Amino acid sequence: MKAAAPGGFLVLPWPGGSSDPEPEPVEEGRGGLMLRCGALLGLTLICVAVLRKWIAGGVCRCSARLDGKTVLITGANTGIGKETSRDMARRGQTLLPTLWGPLFTWCHCGDV
Repeated sequence: MKAAAPGGFLVLPWPGGSSDPEPEPVEEGRGGLMLRCGALLGLTLICVAVLRKWIAGGVCRCSARLDGKTVLITGANTGIGKETSRDMARRGQTLLPTLWGPLFTWCHCGDV
């Protein structure tokens, strides 16, 4: 049963014929499932990589000298404060770190 459609296209009947109103479901097998799982895994990995890059934020790459400037840094013994104080000391600034106490400040400022 081949019928010619307008424009010269060939129209073939749907498998199963027109007598069966509901076609039977076709099982995909393992190939289709593996393909979908692989696509989902790939999309997840891409999203995680982009999210990590976005969360990481920027890095200061400024190399301007700031000699003669004085900076007061809170929490200069760990984390962001410590890295900030290292960067500013490298660029020539005078640091005034504020920590828990004078002895604590004296012990930890040797790292900078």
